[in-house]
Amino acid sequence: MPTSASRDFVDSEMAKALTHPLRVDILGEFSKLGRGLMSASDYAHRHNLNVSFVSHHFRALEKRGLIEEVKQQTVRGAVEYLYRLKRKYIFEGDDWDRLALPVRLGVSGRTLKNLFGAITEAVDAETFEERPTERALAWDKMVLDEEGWQKVAVYFRNGIDVAMEAGEESEERLAKSGEKGMSAAWGLLLFQSPEPK
Repeated sequence: MPTSASRDFVDSEMAKALTHPLRVDILGEFSKLGRGLMSASDYAHRHNLNVSFVSHHFRALEKRGLIEEVKQQTVRGAVEYLYRLKRKYIFEGDDWDRLALPVRLGVSGRTLKNLFGAITEAVDAETFEERPTERALAWDKMVLDEEGWQKVAVYFRNGIDVAMEAGEESEERLAKSGEKGMSAAWGLLLFQSPEPK
């Protein structure tokens, strides 16, 4: 059930990149940054890893079109390459479906970790309730038949389209106006639960 944001689906190149867990983690950190920049040495120092090992994975992600180099700077006599996420991604589609279950679970786990981190950050900073009449928070556990599942799935996919479209349009307007804009986070979850014990 594709969304209109199908250009952001996982493609075969991204699927190949996702087979290495470190690349999944690197993409996860880029997702947290939004349009922010990060170097391989930034990531390596934060996670106590060898810089050349991390650089290899940054280059692999760049080669597959997932991140892009946007800036070079000299740090202590060495050239540091700064990258950003090239696009946002929707983890579904045929190439996603063909990935091994452990890979998909790893990506889903990292995505959830980032989402929970964003929620915690907003609660701690007390911005979560900054717009109480407009912010959304709801969850439920229910029993659905196939028709009900499809109805909810279509609704959520439409919600993804609306959110991503609003983000792109906002970026364009903010670039023209020079305004700062407000930082916002959103997440939609729909998944099959295990049967109650």
